[in-house]
Amino acid sequence: RKEQRELLKQRMFIPMAEDYVQFKPIGGNFLHAQIIDICGKITSQYVRELVLDSCGVTDANMCTMAFAIAQSRCLHSISLKGNRLTHEGASSLAHALHSNNAVRDRISSIWLNQNKIGDRGVASFIPLIKAHKRKDALMIDFSECGIADGGARLLAGSLTPSRVNAPVYDSPNFPFLRLSGNAIGPAGLALLVDAIRANSNITSLDISAN
Repeated sequence: RKEQRELLKQRMFIPMAEDYVQFKPIGGNFLHAQIIDICGKITSQYVRELVLDSCGVTDANMCTMAFAIAQSRCLHSISLKGNRLTHEGASSLAHALHSNNAVRDRISSIWLNQNKIGDRGVASFIPLIKAHKRKDALMIDFSECGIADGGARLLAGSLTPSRVNAPVYDSPNFPFLRLSGNAIGPAGLALLVDAIRANSNITSLDISAN
């Protein structure tokens, strides 16, 4: 029982939008007080996973939460599927994760699918991807994010080792590349394939529906 209680402490999910119905104004946005409460939970020493799927999270919300994310103590996973984020919200999140080395090295999965962050949003995550060479892999879901050839070019460049025959530990550890449902053309897809050939850490590429 003690082990079960400890596990529950480590896995704290932020409530879905449906759980906030009584507090939400017309329009489906979080109240400022709710965002502050979420920030408090993020900085808790027990929160390992932040799940805010389909909660109407906006760029302004993410800007507020970014400081808390940068100060998180054990956050490993962030899921923001199906929200209202653009490149501005993506930039706030990427900067928060990259600004603190401990957070940057700890984060293992980021779900941004179904947010229209576009190529500019992808650009914000390039420093984080390049710096992630730790043993545990990093996964970012960029499916249905409005990414075109420009974003594919940036991703391919960041995933390609900086030198020929670079050892595995000196290449970005990014095994699962999820880019389905975007607008990447033949040129961008060719660059991604070349990156996979050069980086043996990449084992799975999803480019369906492009």
